[in-house]
Amino acid sequence: MHKVAHQIMVIYDWVSGPAMTQQERLAYKLAEAEHTGGSRLIV
Repeated sequence: MHKVAHQIMVIYDWVSGPAMTQQERLAYKLAEAEHTGGSRLIV
C-alpha cells in the first residue's frame, strides 16, 4: 500500500506543477490546515 501511495503522490506532484520536497509538502499541508480551521491534518 505504501508503494502505491508513493506512486500516486509522485504522479500528483508531476501533474500539479513543479516537484515538491517533503518539507514543502508538509508546509503546504500545514498552511492548508490553518486555512480550513485546522480540524483535520493528514500527513
